[in-house]
Amino acid sequence: LNDYTVEFVFSQTNYPNFYQDLYSDYIVPEHIWSQVATSDIFSKANLTNPIGCGPYEYLTSNQQEIILQRNDNWWGNDVFGKPAPKYVVEIYASSNNVALGLLLQGQLDMSSFYLPGAETLIGPYNLVTWNQRPPYMPSNATTLLFLNTTVAPLNNAQFRRALAYAIGPISDLTQRVYAGYVPNYVDQLGFLPIKSWMQFEDKSVVSQYGYTFDPAKAAQMLDQLGYTKGPNGWRTMPNGQPLKLSIICPYGWTDWMAAERIVAEDLQKVGLNVTADFPDYSTWWSDITSGNYTMMMDNPNGVSQTPYTYFYSLFGYPVQQYMYNGNFERYTDPQVTNLLNQIAAFPLDDTTGLQPLYSQLEKTFLQEMPAIPLFYNGMWYLANSSIWTNFPTANNPYCWPSTYNNANVTAGSLLLYTHIKPAQ
Repeated sequence: LNDYTVEFVFSQTNYPNFYQDLYSDYIVPEHIWSQVATSDIFSKANLTNPIGCGPYEYLTSNQQEIILQRNDNWWGNDVFGKPAPKYVVEIYASSNNVALGLLLQGQLDMSSFYLPGAETLIGPYNLVTWNQRPPYMPSNATTLLFLNTTVAPLNNAQFRRALAYAIGPISDLTQRVYAGYVPNYVDQLGFLPIKSWMQFEDKSVVSQYGYTFDPAKAAQMLDQLGYTKGPNGWRTMPNGQPLKLSIICPYGWTDWMAAERIVAEDLQKVGLNVTADFPDYSTWWSDITSGNYTMMMDNPNGVSQTPYTYFYSLFGYPVQQYMYNGNFERYTDPQVTNLLNQIAAFPLDDTTGLQPLYSQLEKTFLQEMPAIPLFYNGMWYLANSSIWTNFPTANNPYCWPSTYNNANVTAGSLLLYTHIKPAQ
């Protein structure tokens, strides 16, 4: 409309996606990208002279690092303040252990690697993390056990609910795997412990339709459904055929591999023949997107302004041959689709209009259980304060402690660079 006002016109109202896109979509130069064919957009890379509108410009790179130089003519200097570091260097680290060594030596100022042992490192090495006591990391996303609803017996909602009763307690899993890094609980809906989500949780719905760790109840439900134990101690299908399930996550994701083994053990204790399997990442991705799996672990949606993004990632995308963006459990319910469409039409702060819709959606989630919340995945974050200080913490939460992922960069690293200060 003018130099400072933009009007967006949509054929269908969707407040949540619009505001999420404002955070997560980059603004790119029209004079370059308008000339690129649609089929070439994802393969084009302007590595020699990239053009953007952020506070840093590309300087140089090699196989070990990318170096960015501060743009002293950045438009945001008058709005956010001038970033303190003149250079930002992104270092290639071949493993978590390599990153930990660099961090302890002061050669790495901030890490987003999963680096266990924070409780023994914070004091001696001038390290900073979000909380100074457990849980050390902020919750960044909910890791769930996705159940392929197109495969028997996972196409039976009561069978899926029985699995939810069999898994746990979460405090045992998180302590064994993360030892104080993440909270020792997870919300039954999978909601992140942030106000923008929790304000819409209907406690009465969770109380009436929720679940707890109760392996005896899980066994009773399975018996009643006809999944009884055979001579070998494993449960069979109602027709007597063998029942075998597998959980998959990528090999090398050591914390998830440990969590997966614990979940498999819990399910085995109620007589289910479940294995924990670890394909390489490309195989895992191919299997979950094509529906060639029974159960798998993932956390497809992180911190956002509304739980709509969480629910939409779970079962909003229409089922197709390949599912690349979400609804990996391939769940279909026209009523859920209708509820999501209605939620999208309300402004984010219209709690009066939104609450009844979220309550219905939460009831459906707990009754149908297409995915089971397992634990909160941390926003892995450790910083060395020997060179730079004033890193964000729970007591000084001026930004989200992340330097990667589109939305996290917008909510995190931009303000990080304008707030950190040289150590005295």
